[in-house]
Amino acid sequence: MRIGGTLIDASNLNPIPGIIVGVHEDTADSVFANQPLTRISKTSKTGSFSIKGLPGKSFRLYALGDKNRDYRFDQPGEAIAFHDSLITPWAEPCIKPDTIWKDTATIDTIFYRQVTCYKPDDVVLLYFSEAFGRQYLAKRERPAKEYFNLTFGYKADSLPTLSLLNKPVGVTEWFLPEVNPTKDTLRFWITDTLVANMDTLTIKLDYLKTDSTNNLAPQTDTINLVFRHPRTGGRSSSRTSSSRKKEEADPPQPTVVKHLEVTLGLPAVLDVNASPLITLETPLQAMPKEAWGLFHKVDTTWQAVPFSLHPDSTSIRRYVLKAAWAYETEYKLTLDSGLVVG
Repeated sequence: MRIGGTLIDASNLNPIPGIIVGVHEDTADSVFANQPLTRISKTSKTGSFSIKGLPGKSFRLYALGDKNRDYRFDQPGEAIAFHDSLITPWAEPCIKPDTIWKDTATIDTIFYRQVTCYKPDDVVLLYFSEAFGRQYLAKRERPAKEYFNLTFGYKADSLPTLSLLNKPVGVTEWFLPEVNPTKDTLRFWITDTLVANMDTLTIKLDYLKTDSTNNLAPQTDTINLVFRHPRTGGRSSSRTSSSRKKEEADPPQPTVVKHLEVTLGLPAVLDVNASPLITLETPLQAMPKEAWGLFHKVDTTWQAVPFSLHPDSTSIRRYVLKAAWAYETEYKLTLDSGLVVG
């Protein structure tokens, strides 16, 4: 008996050549991970396969991207396909057309003959691979005193737990997390000024890490995050007495006030159905709608336009601006910095 069909990629429905397709006599659901395939075949260039020499029993059908050649599904990253029900091969008589040629270009006779057809020959297997990656703490850094970054090796379902071991007395809530959709790139904004002014943060980090059996296990690490202040000048010992006198004679320079950077995702030509994004440099404690103003130009005057401002679901520093945009109209967006609390 035989079992035949086609193997296609589940993501794009293209046929896949050169993949092992086999059967198991044991019908248990987990047998493909513990025992090698009973009989195998390989897909052709068109993705078709035919497993021959089978008895008239029930089988489970699998396709396997076998990386270590043990004919079992036992490696992370190995792709697989399977049929959702048992298959019992059978044979039946059928009629097949055939042709007798006089020569290479002329047909003599077309006739029909009875042959044995092996079924099923139209099984479709969808080939896919599981998303797999090792979870571990890949990178930690504190490029600025206001925040620090934690990067993990793979996407996660939960966030790590942080405990500041050298926390000043009286400090309770000291950070605000900024999380990407896959929870593998995390930025923690330090909300307490006492903590932000500390050069070294000693943090107890509890998270899930992939162990030697490729399972997630609790892991506890103690990390030190050091902020190194940028150097503002050369060594004091290298300065001459004349340069020191010149510095003393010069008037003190005014303190440079760093303003909050605001990035507007506004192209020169705005689509009427667009929802521009407003990205802030840091998260804000309060940003009332009254701080913003949207105006459109009528002749030479600016008139207020109704709008709405919503927090973006992917970032705590990003907001979505929505309004009823009009064709061939000039707009102006304003922000009152006095109403914004950082």
